[in-house]
Amino acid sequence: MAAGDPDHFFFVLRDLHLLRSYERSESPFLDRNLKQPSPSFYGENEFRFNEPLHGLKWLQAMDHSNIAALKTMSFFIDPIYEDALAPAKKRSSELWHAILKILARHAQSLQSLDIYWDADIPGRFGGGVDKVFVRALGKLRSLKVLKLDGYYAKEWPTYLQESLGADALIVSPRAGDKGYRKGLRGYQRRLKPLDPRTLD
Repeated sequence: MAAGDPDHFFFVLRDLHLLRSYERSESPFLDRNLKQPSPSFYGENEFRFNEPLHGLKWLQAMDHSNIAALKTMSFFIDPIYEDALAPAKKRSSELWHAILKILARHAQSLQSLDIYWDADIPGRFGGGVDKVFVRALGKLRSLKVLKLDGYYAKEWPTYLQESLGADALIVSPRAGDKGYRKGLRGYQRRLKPLDPRTLD
């Protein structure tokens, strides 16, 4: 199924109960012998993460063969990324790192990934300054299309192109939006140089 087909679904992983209900439903993706979705369920649908804890639990509970079937995913990275004032989310960076580690190890068919790094300007820089995240992202070698949106360090696209190889298409969906480009440049000017190759 193509993304534009009426039978193409996407699942926002903020409600695991809803997704689990669908996974157990009488859907055409259900493997009647195994009583669980077949790999086609994961390969023919898009899965969007906006809560890393839910996404990580979902991946950890999934059979590796189903992770290997994933093809299309989207991440929304909240600006409250490492914040002592928000204890429930202050470890979100570690959760995202764990998600990427699982995908790098098992998601051999992952071809398309959209990432939106949100930022609470001028308050928080969000995950767009996380070098550990972008290094882990560069290990998703099966990617054919990587869409970078939101607010992130200017070094990220070049590093990711080098890491993923010339065959990977790295695009900015809003590159033609003057207002967005101005906001992104303003965000990037406020950052110190962030080379993902360095550890500090």
